[in-house]
Amino acid sequence: MTKEFHRRIKNSLTNPSLQIALESNAARRKIGRDAAYASLPEELQTMRQRAHAVRARTIDHHDTYVDQFIARVVSNGTIVH
Repeated sequence: MTKEFHRRIKNSLTNPSLQIALESNAARRKIGRDAAYASLPEELQTMRQRAHAVRARTIDHHDTYVDQFIARVVSNGTIVH
């Protein structure tokens, strides 16, 4: 099965028709995505930047948030292993 799978992958990678279809699909998806973003309100970019900042801050302070979470659930009677 594994040899057959690898053979099919190699055949697909060298299939010009399949590669053209995949490239065309990728181009259509990019055009669609760009059109969808263009239809959204301008403040979306600001919201995305804020969400990115929140995510980065959360990752930077992950240990603190985990400690707070554990303290809260323990105070509510949950056993944390």
